[in-house]
Amino acid sequence: MELCELPAGWKWTELARVAKIRAEQILPSKHPSQFFNYLALENIEQGSGKVVSFAPTRGNSIKSNKFKFTNRHVLYGKLRPYLRKAIAPDFEGISATDLLPLLPEDNILNRHYLVWWLLSPQILEYVVAKQAGVKMPRLRSKDLAQMPLPLPSLPEQKRIVAKIESLFVQSRLARQALERVPVLMAQFRRAVLASAFRGELVEQDPSDEPAVLLLEHVRAEHRRKWEEGLRAKGRDPARYTYHEPELPDTSELPELPEGWVWTTLPLLGELARGKSKHRPRNEKRLYSGPYPFIQTGDIARANGIVTRYSQTYSELGLAQSRLWPKGTLCITIAANIADTAILGFDSCFPDSVVGFIANEVACDVCFVEYYMRTVKDRLEQFAPATAQKNINLNTLQHLAVSLPPLAEQRRIVTKIEALFALAGIIEQAASASLRRAEQVDQSILARAFRGELE
Repeated sequence: MELCELPAGWKWTELARVAKIRAEQILPSKHPSQFFNYLALENIEQGSGKVVSFAPTRGNSIKSNKFKFTNRHVLYGKLRPYLRKAIAPDFEGISATDLLPLLPEDNILNRHYLVWWLLSPQILEYVVAKQAGVKMPRLRSKDLAQMPLPLPSLPEQKRIVAKIESLFVQSRLARQALERVPVLMAQFRRAVLASAFRGELVEQDPSDEPAVLLLEHVRAEHRRKWEEGLRAKGRDPARYTYHEPELPDTSELPELPEGWVWTTLPLLGELARGKSKHRPRNEKRLYSGPYPFIQTGDIARANGIVTRYSQTYSELGLAQSRLWPKGTLCITIAANIADTAILGFDSCFPDSVVGFIANEVACDVCFVEYYMRTVKDRLEQFAPATAQKNINLNTLQHLAVSLPPLAEQRRIVTKIEALFALAGIIEQAASASLRRAEQVDQSILARAFRGELE
């Protein structure tokens, strides 16, 4: 850290010259029923000088020696000092030994001035250069004692503190508003989907073929394939009873827009569980091959389309599984229930995932994927109240799906994608603004300790 030239009346000094760095220790477990204001590193917010997630702790829950502090101390985190953890507590308590109490000389150093200096970019540069250790880097006592400090008069210190805090109030309000953007955009996306499946997102077109006729075509195709299957086996379909695919019970379902109809996933395409019969003897031989193999976590992280995989199957793995085609809708039925994503490549997956291959004559797979997002909470209600929650294939087979005309499905998908893309742009802009706000805050602190804040 290079020491800059200071304004007239300021001087550079070392921390140990203006603050005591040692503190009295206490063993809280000797007072098992007493409650202590106990602060650990995780109770200090990074870079803000604030206490977070703090509650008094009973002595018998605190096992080792701790430091005592008062409302005259400054607490500084010497473990992973690059996290910039420092506060000026307004209460007495005890701290973890990696959260060191510093006691400023009252007639020389304002403790709030010291906190802001410890949070400044100049000190970040200093501690990164001085910290020792790889896994658990910390600032050594000698380097803490020799930490440089720009020291103006006490009245000037108090003026600087007041100016920093005034500017940071404005920054904090802007930051809080920006931090709410992801929550607001999540609410916006839910509202878009709710509007879409009430038939309110796009206009209906009278020239669209009604979904009920679409469904009749699909049901006729089901029967034709059934008959062809029997004939392929040398059997006469007339001698067998055909069972129509079941439609959902609509007695308790909301009324749909004109041209829409309630249906089920099996009527709209193929619905089946994945396969993965792992045998311990062959476990290693199943993997490290040319065939992608995705799991529930890959689907949960996919944000609608699976574009990455972390495992692959060998020929042996494929032989006990199935290679599902690109465009398959994956629905998790274990771990995270009803997470959904569409395969961006041919892939295998385990029986904790159900695959849906859409009949393109009947439905748009993206439309179905968006619809499944709206029924996640409903599907979770079918999971037993156990530690390993899951649902079964039967639950998905009987799930009621609202189906508009195919052309309207595609208009809905296009509109949803446009609105979701807009939400993404807003989130990216908010994230960039948050980063700029952090840079502005650091600039304020840097200027403050060069004497440049008017």
